[in-house]
Amino acid sequence: MLIHIGDGKEYITTKQIISCPYNEACKAMISRNKLGDLSSLYQRLQPIDYDDFLVKYCEDGLKHKDNELMRYRRGRSVEELWELAKEYRQLAGNFDIPLEVYMQNLITLAIIDTYDGQRFEREVGSYMTNKGILYDKPKNNEDSKYGIDFKVYGKDFNDLKCLIQVKPISFFRGDKNEALKHDRVAAFEKYEMCRKEYGVPTYYMVYDIWRNGTVKWLCKDGNFCLKLHELTNPDGTSILLRDWERRDLK
Repeated sequence: MLIHIGDGKEYITTKQIISCPYNEACKAMISRNKLGDLSSLYQRLQPIDYDDFLVKYCEDGLKHKDNELMRYRRGRSVEELWELAKEYRQLAGNFDIPLEVYMQNLITLAIIDTYDGQRFEREVGSYMTNKGILYDKPKNNEDSKYGIDFKVYGKDFNDLKCLIQVKPISFFRGDKNEALKHDRVAAFEKYEMCRKEYGVPTYYMVYDIWRNGTVKWLCKDGNFCLKLHELTNPDGTSILLRDWERRDLK
């Protein structure tokens, strides 16, 4: 494996070069059909850092490459990632950006974003455990269909109180990216779907990664669980969050 991620900073900068300006192409590339079921792959491969995840992901892709039944459940080989990078460049339509940068951005989407998202979900799980809060993870397609990361209960598992989704603050920032605004509108639609299906509200826990690598959690009036309409407007436009309090999750 010649690709080295390290702390990921060089890779993450490709979001501003490709992911943001070519968001529709980006969304097309992060489908299960292209990169596999990344959350499930993380759970199965149990990586300890970015590079470990990348190595295991590529080895898994090579091992199961000819098994069509594993299409959505396997990783992707290095050769497959390069082919996907070429497809990504074709969709974006900007051939002035080197293919290597598209490759770095793919790795950011598949490896870094997945690893970070899972890491912060574990942090939320540990926080709730330490607080004595009863919770469960979604099953089957609940995560993909409804955007659920946690189901929170009262006295027992028959007493569902609310649903929680963990998101980076970047999801709620800015109005220039039309595709991102569309995703925020879709979040309100999923909120209503969850309300009808489960009869309980959905709250958001939002993390903010600072430039020095420090992670803080958005907090309002001492509460880490935030309402969707506090974070974005129903039309997808952003709400200023700059002056909100950031705290350690404890």
